[in-house]
Amino acid sequence: MKNDQVLLAGLLAAKAKSEADYDNPKWYRNIIFDEDFLNKLSQLFPKRRIKTDYDATKLIEEFGDNALIELQKRMEKK
Repeated sequence: MKNDQVLLAGLLAAKAKSEADYDNPKWYRNIIFDEDFLNKLSQLFPKRRIKTDYDATKLIEEFGDNALIELQKRMEKK
């Protein structure tokens, strides 16, 4: 890319990202939680359909201080 095209390229990239909702954390995957953890949560909470970091974070937020206890209970059942 030529120097005089950098600004235009940046604007086009920003426009495309906004159109695709790129910066919305509900699409993030493997940034906070790795693939193994997301898969394990998906198995432990099948009704929740956990696929992204956002899904996992919402689940943990809902359980609050009891998140670890709930995870341990479900892991013992498996």
